Amino acid sequence: MLIDFQFRTSFFNTFNNHYFINQGGNFGGVGYAFNTTAGSTNFGQWNKTVTSPRTIQFAARLEF
Repeated sequence: MLIDFQFRTSFFNTFNNHYFINQGGNFGGVGYAFNTTAGSTNFGQWNKTVTSPRTIQFAARLEF
């Protein structure tokens, strides 16, 4: 009987870098996470958009 064991890890955003750019903004382009419309009452406010945090996944598989 042959038994095989596999262990895997996946790292996403390993260094935990965050970017305040909202992908898919106006007209499918880059939209900014801060309101950049001069003269508006919300100028310079953050719209709570940021890239995903660090994610680590572990998986194990046992075949027999």
